[in-house]
Amino acid sequence: MSTEVTGLLGAFLLVLIVVELVDTIKAYFKENKIHVEIVILLAIIAVARKVLLLDPGLMSPYEFGFEMMSIGVIILGLTAGYYLVKKAGITAGPDGIRRSE
Repeated sequence: MSTEVTGLLGAFLLVLIVVELVDTIKAYFKENKIHVEIVILLAIIAVARKVLLLDPGLMSPYEFGFEMMSIGVIILGLTAGYYLVKKAGITAGPDGIRRSE
């Protein structure tokens, strides 16, 4: 039962990632600029999906602990990057990286 719920949640997050990625690509072709905060949010969702699908029974406790600490550092970095990008309002386009108005 637990693996079914985990698989369902993993599939839902994968669909969410694909929908957001398609939305980002459409926005790029429409506005000709990349919304960096959406790309960082996609990375955070992908890491969250990895954590949910991680099976600790397939590795030693040391490996599992090291992987969880590594994922924690990645999440902290992505969160800090998202905060800074959102605060600055940065987007990337054909003219380079600039602040959105």
